[in-house]
Amino acid sequence: MNETSDPAKHFLSQGQTKPQSTSFYAIVDGARDPSLHGHLRTLGRPCACLFAGPLEPQIERAAPYLVLLEPEDAFTKRWATEGRGQSWGIMFRAQADFGTMWRHLRKRLEVALPDGRRVLFRFYDPRVLRDYLPGCSSEELDFWFQYATTYWIEAEDGADLLVFQRQGDTVVIGR
Repeated sequence: MNETSDPAKHFLSQGQTKPQSTSFYAIVDGARDPSLHGHLRTLGRPCACLFAGPLEPQIERAAPYLVLLEPEDAFTKRWATEGRGQSWGIMFRAQADFGTMWRHLRKRLEVALPDGRRVLFRFYDPRVLRDYLPGCSSEELDFWFQYATTYWIEAEDGADLLVFQRQGDTVVIGR
């Protein structure tokens, strides 16, 4: 693993030294903390709901949001302190612009069950993605790692972040 296990601390220590072609993102699960939605609305940088169209206020507050993270941002610092262990969402590094990531991730919001029913896939919940990624087929990994190079996902105990990176047809997990 060549990534630190704490992206928020990594962002804070690295400042603006990250390559220009790489961005740090989070998908924030608004359903996990009622205060997150209000905080996201005041960020002053790219932040967009993954659900399209007009939403009822209750759904809008609980929806997942793609957020561009910045090193010295109050939200990044808040995630590193208050968000740990709260399943606020996932963080990742990607080589794609905000719009590309938003369009890409929206493709996996719904999945088909074996009986044909379509259901919401809460991949942005760290408790879901942490278990899902290691079992992905090569084709599924192609999707999840098409732009992303690294995912940081809370460990089951919430105390640490696990680092997920693709190596060939598998996912390697580190701390």
